[in-house]
Amino acid sequence: MPGKNQYRQIGNGTTISSPLAFPVGGLDRVASLALGSYHNCALLEDGKVKCWGNNHDGQLGSGNTSITNGPVEVNGLTGVTTLAVGEQLSCAVLNSDEVKCWGASHSFQFGNSAFYEALTPVTVANLGGVVSLTIGGSHVCALLNDGKVKCLGFNQYGQLGDGTHYDSGKPIEVRGLSEVLVVTAGEGHNCALLKSGKVKCWGRNSYGNLGSGNAHNADATLPIEVPDLSGITALTGNRTDANCASVGDLSIKCWGFLYDDQGKVHVESIPIEIKSLPAIRKLVMGQSHSCALLSDGHVKCWGDNTFSQLGNGRPGTGPLPFAVADLPTIKTMSLGESHSCALLTDGEVRCWGSNSHGQLGNGSTIRSAAPVNVKGLGRVTALALGLTHSCALIANGTVKCWGKNEYGELGSGNNISSATPVEVQGLNDVTALTAVGNHNCAVLQDGGVHCWGFNQFGQLGNGTRTNALTAVRVPGLTNVINVANGYLHSCAVLRDGTAKCWGSNWNGQLGSGSSFPSDTPVNVSELSGIRTLALGGNFSCALLKDGKVKCWGYNADGGVRGVTERKTGLG
Repeated sequence: MPGKNQYRQIGNGTTISSPLAFPVGGLDRVASLALGSYHNCALLEDGKVKCWGNNHDGQLGSGNTSITNGPVEVNGLTGVTTLAVGEQLSCAVLNSDEVKCWGASHSFQFGNSAFYEALTPVTVANLGGVVSLTIGGSHVCALLNDGKVKCLGFNQYGQLGDGTHYDSGKPIEVRGLSEVLVVTAGEGHNCALLKSGKVKCWGRNSYGNLGSGNAHNADATLPIEVPDLSGITALTGNRTDANCASVGDLSIKCWGFLYDDQGKVHVESIPIEIKSLPAIRKLVMGQSHSCALLSDGHVKCWGDNTFSQLGNGRPGTGPLPFAVADLPTIKTMSLGESHSCALLTDGEVRCWGSNSHGQLGNGSTIRSAAPVNVKGLGRVTALALGLTHSCALIANGTVKCWGKNEYGELGSGNNISSATPVEVQGLNDVTALTAVGNHNCAVLQDGGVHCWGFNQFGQLGNGTRTNALTAVRVPGLTNVINVANGYLHSCAVLRDGTAKCWGSNWNGQLGSGSSFPSDTPVNVSELSGIRTLALGGNFSCALLKDGKVKCWGYNADGGVRGVTERKTGLG
């Protein structure tokens, strides 16, 4: 499993965080998992439980507070049917109708008035008939088999739902709730999905957690109905105070303390709809925003919207996918740093977003929150966007570019930026086009490659470090079927399934087995059967014909010289 690992919560025997998935050692025949803030537990098929990660408060149930290298069995626990894990506490429901917890109990979560830690499971008194448990910041709620809910523990915000702010070491029934199907807990609030398809929430409301319409409304000591929600079939929540509800697989609505895909925080005090994105044909990512091309030819974008690059006709960052306004069905699209362009099915191009250098191609330098037509292109077959410029492959095999031209990225023979398309000099019979950062490359019909633009690190592959104001051929490359650019390096796939790369190589992103840069193409070692390539800033990845992915280069904790296989579900 991937993620942070300062408490060995990944379970791979190290304290090194990882963006990649690793198998958790010492686990076999797992029935279900429960993930906490810094520790995790697994319910095994035999009814026993194993936990791993932070153990400062005894939340692993091992009888001590030592952090282990992997999963350890919870002492004396058998016949478990379901688990719940919080930050410092773990709980289990047993088939004997008992509830047992272990770890920290600073707010009576063990069902008594003691403030202490339990290094092994202890029974929670006065709690039976439990179907499921959920653990908040310092409180616990249980869904009972009669459809009611009982909570105990900390109650500063009214999260116990009894109309008071008094903490309780005894499970107390949440008032005004019946026929509950699901209950979820946040840091200081809870929500319940009712059999009627309605949702009710109670407790803390500092971040719009209750969905009542005001991010700073008063806390609720009794459940209140979330407005504009009906027919709900599923409910989820997390301890960062976000909630989401869905109607089948048709739509999703979320509220509370939300993060967008760029890691920015958004407080939404009423449910905001996220229409699902079924049948995505293509996912495209820019530097700070992303877009999905749907199978029906329409586009939805999300992320940073500082320069109107989401194309939804309104200001403000979009944490959720919104349709691009006034855009007909499209064939494909490409994203730059702060602008976006779409190729329509009729061969025309429309762009939107930042336009400080004329990268929208409409003859102006005024940004646009809605798509505008690019002037003077002719019929386009492909698009490629750099940081602040755009390029299009024309049906006659030529290429036209527009926008910023500081390094020759327009290929026009000079350094003059242009708000309308200009033809790249010295380039004909092009079959494929790529652009990233401030340089571009094109594959020709004869299997050769031409590149132009920024070349300080040899990313044009022509044996020099001089910027190219027109397209220049990359020597020693033949039988190329496609090419990909990173910010400071480039790679080509050959017809025999091998690859060659050139440019910056600080982190081994050329795959040559060294960290020496190269101004001309070098072979990627130990790699064959390549279908296509994708390049990042300092790393490279190849999709192979057998559906596997192999990557090389920068890997957070240092460069990987040579190729590392990543198992995926790609076919």
